Amino acid sequence: RKSGLSAGVVRAVGTLPIVWHLGQLHTPLALDKADKPDFRPLCLTKWFAATQACSPKAVINPPMAAAFVDEAQEWRRSGGSVKEALVLYDPDSPHMFDPTRLRLPSGVRLVALTGYSRRQVIGLYKRAMVIIDSFLTGCERALFEAALFDVVPIIGLHGPGRDVDSFPIPAGWAWRMWDYGHLNELLHRALTQHDAAVAAFRPFVKHTLSLEASFIQQASNYFGDDVLFVISALGAPGDGDGDAPLP
Repeated sequence: RKSGLSAGVVRAVGTLPIVWHLGQLHTPLALDKADKPDFRPLCLTKWFAATQACSPKAVINPPMAAAFVDEAQEWRRSGGSVKEALVLYDPDSPHMFDPTRLRLPSGVRLVALTGYSRRQVIGLYKRAMVIIDSFLTGCERALFEAALFDVVPIIGLHGPGRDVDSFPIPAGWAWRMWDYGHLNELLHRALTQHDAAVAAFRPFVKHTLSLEASFIQQASNYFGDDVLFVISALGAPGDGDGDAPLP
């Protein structure tokens, strides 16, 4: 990440956008590029490398946005905040997750993590206790971002969710997909034993904080050392001016 890089410098040295191949082979991008000899897909996780013919060397995990890391560090320095009975979930795949089947204790609120600005998302992370993501299309950021604020992530054991290198979830904390009895057990444990759950996820947080350094190393291994990387978060979820009403 290099701040203050002028457009003139970018034009002078030339740029090559990195486009991650998520594995959906039916997408227009894949259909248009896959048969070209110079097409070199990059994969977000080792799971996609294994299933979509990416070279292991082409697995490049994107780094965390500095705004979340910096805000989380400041939040911790200030003593954190009192957590509320608030559960977040990613609604991007409704066919993989039915929120109506959750048995929420009285007073616990469930919020879909969509339509909010980055500022609002950070505010929700500071308040929430749990985040659920049932379907991962890659090395998705919300789980990592939330964990920085002591939000316990619960992910589904499906596709990339089985990639323990990209998602080092503690043993016993991954959801057996479509088993809502199991999901409700995990949710109850995360809410009633939150401090213990947060402690169990400390290695996950450590992994999260290492993503920027690992990105630089992985990208250098693939592209070579004579490359200047300008990390852009444009278009990332939560960056917009959605400002939906907060719960």
